[in-house]
Amino acid sequence: MTTYDDEYIPSSSPSTKRKHDESLLEYGKQMNDISNCLETVMKQQGVIVDGLQAFRKSHEKINKMTTSLLHANKL
Repeated sequence: MTTYDDEYIPSSSPSTKRKHDESLLEYGKQMNDISNCLETVMKQQGVIVDGLQAFRKSHEKINKMTTSLLHANKL
């Protein structure tokens, strides 16, 4: 094995192996937390997009109604 190998443990002492395993476990937990956070952000972005689309549709309806009122007032 080379020293660049992620699984390489320079000492065979149980405490070193345990610390290495704990470090890998902590890294896995951090990656899981990041994944969960990104999933939450993506869901929130979906809600925002839905809200903006609803706002755009209502804005278009208001513009059409305003145009109709302006034409009606000209008559």
